[in-house]
Amino acid sequence: MPVEGIYYTTKEAADKLGLAHGTIRNAVRRGAIKVERLSARQNLIAQAELDRYATEHQGGKGWETRKAPGYTPATARSAYQRAWRARKKQQQQETGAPDDENAPVAHEE
Repeated sequence: MPVEGIYYTTKEAADKLGLAHGTIRNAVRRGAIKVERLSARQNLIAQAELDRYATEHQGGKGWETRKAPGYTPATARSAYQRAWRARKKQQQQETGAPDDENAPVAHEE
């Protein structure tokens, strides 16, 4: 089967997207990226498919999204973290443990 157009190996695709090679292989295995199979071990990814994956899977994450006007962070996670810290602080007060887990403990001799 002749292959026309611009195609990348999974390694080249990973380098182009700035991802790990295993991430691209897993995306191929899951079916998130469609490939042209040359043999049982050789896959080629079309430029258009790579562009689609980049916009769908990478476009909504990261710093650019957080800088966008109107962005509001998820509140569920921060609420969970605040509750966890409150529970941890309560436990420390009840047990008399130091606030910092890495703080040196004075031993009486």
